[in-house]
Amino acid sequence: MLIKKYRKKPVVIEAVQVPVYSPNNATEYVDTCIAIAEWCGGTSHMMETGDTPNHILIKTLEGEMMARVGDFIIKGVKGEFYPCKPDIFQATYEQAPQSQLNLKTPKLHPTIQPKDDDE
Repeated sequence: MLIKKYRKKPVVIEAVQVPVYSPNNATEYVDTCIAIAEWCGGTSHMMETGDTPNHILIKTLEGEMMARVGDFIIKGVKGEFYPCKPDIFQATYEQAPQSQLNLKTPKLHPTIQPKDDDE
């Protein structure tokens, strides 16, 4: 058997990180999570209580999957959506120059920002 090495093609994808909840801006947080869920055709379950962690439920090619706080939701090259853990996302992707793109990503409320890896 001959094993070969492969490199991912340089493609531009859309992605958004599921934000961290802050009680100081609960309304904006809920609005942002709903906007993200609508963008990816999913449903927001970010303010629920119980045993299931807060998440956005995404319909993927493999079935329904959960994107939890800190996860990225990626729109693939064929328009499919799927969640990605932050460490895998950071190892796989780098931010494309936004000035060169015409993407329609969800508008985050100014008080809600994705988790910064430097914190």
